[in-house]
Amino acid sequence: MQKLKEIISTFIKVDPKDITPETVIDRSVIPGSIMIHRMYSALAKEGFVIKNSEGIRTFEDLLDRLNQKEKVVKEVSTPNSNGIVDVISSKMSVGIDIEDIDNFPTVSDYREDRFYQDNFSQKEISYCILQADPKASFAGRFALKEAIVKADNSYKNIPFNKIEILNDKDGKPLFKGFSVSLSHASNQAVAVAAKEGEISTIKSDIQKQNITFKKSIKDEIEDIKKEVEEYKKQNSYLIIFMVILLLIIIILFFKG
Repeated sequence: MQKLKEIISTFIKVDPKDITPETVIDRSVIPGSIMIHRMYSALAKEGFVIKNSEGIRTFEDLLDRLNQKEKVVKEVSTPNSNGIVDVISSKMSVGIDIEDIDNFPTVSDYREDRFYQDNFSQKEISYCILQADPKASFAGRFALKEAIVKADNSYKNIPFNKIEILNDKDGKPLFKGFSVSLSHASNQAVAVAAKEGEISTIKSDIQKQNITFKKSIKDEIEDIKKEVEEYKKQNSYLIIFMVILLLIIIILFFKG
């Protein structure tokens, strides 16, 4: 118990003796997703393995999870630590994430470190350590994984080392079923992920709407043409009637 509190205290900045069952230990007090993952990797290294941290908000929740007495916790939506609004709509699922590169631990061997093992596949680690700035490369991949989870919640219970980001021949990141993009600015990694299926659906819907709109306009034009023709026809009848009436008046005038 004491070891557990000591590990957590380093991440929530609270003295171990002040940690109670009600102490909050989620992202509302820990700055950034990376630090959350680092905390659970540190716990796992000491034997406190949490396979799914979803729903853990307090120290008591953590103890219950470790004791296999999981509580049903009402999920509360909270903004991420960077204040970024996740763009997720009913029509198009998009995830956005920003991570601070400095939050990644500096280690002598990335392949042997528990945090990197928990969050990256061996192929990803091999790729990142060959880059000019390995930590920036890891940060970009991590941000992409967060963005993917935000775009599609079905990935939220999948370990990050199973969500593998690959690269094409030009070094562009790839993840099946998603359009992904990442960039580095100053000391941060920024990533965006959008479900390709959702984009195709939107394009299809737009095309259908355009077809419907064009058909509607065409129908309107046809109706106007019919009304004009009808108007012309009615006017023709009126002119003929007026001519006949005028002839009758002339005939009656001369007879009189």
